[in-house]
Amino acid sequence: MSSSISSDYGSVVPLLVTGYESNRNTRNIFHQVLGGGEDVTLQPASLRRGRLSCLFASEQDAVDCELMHAGTYVLSFADSDLPLASMRYVPDGSIVRRLDQETYLWTVDIDYQEVEL
Repeated sequence: MSSSISSDYGSVVPLLVTGYESNRNTRNIFHQVLGGGEDVTLQPASLRRGRLSCLFASEQDAVDCELMHAGTYVLSFADSDLPLASMRYVPDGSIVRRLDQETYLWTVDIDYQEVEL
């Protein structure tokens, strides 16, 4: 089980990916037809967006992850246990770093938007 996040800034390897969430917006367009009924223009759904949560043993690793996401980089996520979750993405929303007072492990949550390059 191995996860990594990398960019031109560098890379980080979390102890564990504690959360992965993705959703896609549909982009179909519905048209009301005069005289009744509906027609639809089919379009592909958007790329994934969601939240990625990573656990780190040290504050420095968590800070490195936060700074990497706070920059102007396209990032790559890969996980050997979740190969279909691999993607290139940019942060889109919040980047949250927090300390668990019981375990003294650090969590970084990133809201992301998948990108195609």
